[in-house]
Amino acid sequence: PYGRVIARTDHDLTGPSVKVSYASPRILGLRAGASFTPEANTGGLDRDPTRGPDIENASEVALNLSRRLPRSGVRLRAAAGWSEADASNTSLPGVYETVETWSAGGSVEFSSLALGTSWLDSSSGLAGPGGDYTALSTGLRMTFGKVDAGLE
Repeated sequence: PYGRVIARTDHDLTGPSVKVSYASPRILGLRAGASFTPEANTGGLDRDPTRGPDIENASEVALNLSRRLPRSGVRLRAAAGWSEADASNTSLPGVYETVETWSAGGSVEFSSLALGTSWLDSSSGLAGPGGDYTALSTGLRMTFGKVDAGLE
């Protein structure tokens, strides 16, 4: 809750900072969204921007799909996102540059079983290859009456 983690694996470059955004209507389960954030300097419960570089001029684009198959009742979900921003730190000149992040994921949900996976790749804004990281997460959830059990 204090934002003190070594690496972030969610695609959330700008957090709760003020932004201009647009999300399209959902058409056949598909929705698109885009946003622009001039300054990503607002902290939140899981975000502390004072520990990292200054993020400015952030552009974000995403697509998501949520579709229930009528005959089987199976729900399919998928998403993909991209973001890019200028990263800098006045006390560490030359250490940060443009941050770029890509992500994708999907899940399939049956009545008592769900399986999903997500992938994230980010440059972290650090100059050179030293800041690049990739994260992969896979999860399985089973429902037993009113109890859910999961493994990630």
